[in-house]
Amino acid sequence: MEYYDINFLISTGIDKGRMDEALSWLDSKFNVSADSPERKVHRIKLAYPIKKETEAWYYQLKFVAPADMSPDFFEEIQKELKIKKEFIRSLIIKKQDEPIKERRSQAPKIEKSEDKDESSPEEIKSSPESEKEAEPSAESKKEKKLQLQEIDQKLEEILKEE
Repeated sequence: MEYYDINFLISTGIDKGRMDEALSWLDSKFNVSADSPERKVHRIKLAYPIKKETEAWYYQLKFVAPADMSPDFFEEIQKELKIKKEFIRSLIIKKQDEPIKERRSQAPKIEKSEDKDESSPEEIKSSPESEKEAEPSAESKKEKKLQLQEIDQKLEEILKEE
């Protein structure tokens, strides 16, 4: 299965009837019901004007492609969107093989062991060993300074060549 995130910006300058027609057209193309949890529609303010619009309806859909979908499906959708004046922009993103929710649920769970020392975070911070690890040694500081100086010299040489 292939997973997609599909996003559309729809003009706010259209009337309610045309807006409903545009949304129902999209829903029919992607076989989604209007009350589906994968479908979100809300009004947003745009960061910059697009086609002289400063606000738009944002339509987001998480879509699982059926096995019998034609390879040119999204190209056909893009062509039809260019013809329709209601749609300002569109973005179709192909996701990984499985959605993020499923991957998160498969993450290994860490169990507390009774054998381990369960000291509080305050105790760990105050221990002298953790303080030594937190502060870099003087040698590592000198090495970093030398590396930065070498980088600066190389940059100066490159800039002089140009």
